[in-house]
Amino acid sequence: MGSSKESVLSTIHRTVLVGLLLAVLLVVSACEYPPDPVRVENQSSQTVNLFTVTDRTRLDRGTLRPGEEYVARGECVGGDFIVESVDGEELARRPGPLCQGDPWVITDDLLDGG
Repeated sequence: MGSSKESVLSTIHRTVLVGLLLAVLLVVSACEYPPDPVRVENQSSQTVNLFTVTDRTRLDRGTLRPGEEYVARGECVGGDFIVESVDGEELARRPGPLCQGDPWVITDDLLDGG
């Protein structure tokens, strides 16, 4: 009889485990990530600092070395995007919002005023 109880408990444990795995898979599959995040690509030969500005705030979005990119999740990022030299000189500006599928590509021509 002891093995019969163990068999029933083993079956219950397996059933619970399978149920939990199915629940986790359902939750994970329900999460939707944007197929193409908001992106700023530094394809220039310069290291630059990236900011966003609105009427009230100025957010430092980080330093981008040549070949690096800034990536944000979400549909759009509001505010104007500003690229500055490491010395703080404004080199380029793009009016916001910046949205998925429309990356801002920073090139040497753009930084030279082109």
